[in-house]
Amino acid sequence: MSFSLELTYKGVKGSQSALKQFEQDISQTVTDWLETMGQIVTEEMKGLCPVDTGALQESIDYLVSGTDLTFEATEPYAGFVEYGTSKMAAQPYFNPPLDNLHSSGIGEEFGRDALSLWNSLVSQYENQ
Repeated sequence: MSFSLELTYKGVKGSQSALKQFEQDISQTVTDWLETMGQIVTEEMKGLCPVDTGALQESIDYLVSGTDLTFEATEPYAGFVEYGTSKMAAQPYFNPPLDNLHSSGIGEEFGRDALSLWNSLVSQYENQ
């Protein structure tokens, strides 16, 4: 009695190709998205920032490094303006735009876009 078994893996090479392409595409997509979010949030911060000399407003900036987005206000008194002191009321300009970004669901939107990209690449490479 003989027995034979034949296995066919369809789409494995295509999945590998799609994964490589996704890694390249998503890396640039993440960088572009972070740059856009940095610009939007920084402008909102500057719009909320109280202005006397304009130094605090001008010190507000952002930096994208890899998958990190960092915001800063570099004037030494930035925290006093944001949180207030015993002699001065808080004038929040830094945290409200970050809170708005977090509650807006923009991260979920980015996730849906990334999933859509993945599905598109899988379809493109499925017959390999």
